[in-house]
Amino acid sequence: MKTFVNLILVVLLASITGCAGNRDLITKTSIASRQDIFQEVQTAQAVPGRTVLKVEFSIKNFKARFINTYYKHTDPPYTSVLNIDGQTAVLSDDPVLEDLPGDFKNNPEVGTGWRYNFNKTLQLQPGKHHVSISVPLSDVIIEKDIDLKEGNNILNISPIYNAPVTRYPKFPRFSKDIRGLSVKLNNQDI
Repeated sequence: MKTFVNLILVVLLASITGCAGNRDLITKTSIASRQDIFQEVQTAQAVPGRTVLKVEFSIKNFKARFINTYYKHTDPPYTSVLNIDGQTAVLSDDPVLEDLPGDFKNNPEVGTGWRYNFNKTLQLQPGKHHVSISVPLSDVIIEKDIDLKEGNNILNISPIYNAPVTRYPKFPRFSKDIRGLSVKLNNQDI
């Protein structure tokens, strides 16, 4: 009976935490099925009849810490994958070690860790698009339908960090990895 109860608890915990439940979806959305949706551009100058989508995603993380050494993800590197209507773009960056002072109760990114600033500027047709954003090493994916207007558009992606289970469970910390993403298009939650 005790084994049965333990098995039920493991199944419930796995369903709550995701337990690699997103791996198949992340793998599926990381594979490009099209190449004609967008082009990467250097400038944010929109061409008439087209839209420029500037993607901004800043996240703080580290793989491990030992004494005063902070290890970053190198094999595989810490990246994010953007999929728009079947075409993918990998968002990558060389991280910078950041030591942010303050109180973690006011800011979940307080402390020492690697800051990743993922940015990409894309040109595509205005209108409705299906967007998937994933962070494979954190097993996080979010899918949204967006409506892009002609001209310049900004897609801001922000991490939602996990909170510790035992001490200060109401205060998320970047060192506990991420549990989700929040997305804003032109400063509007979507």
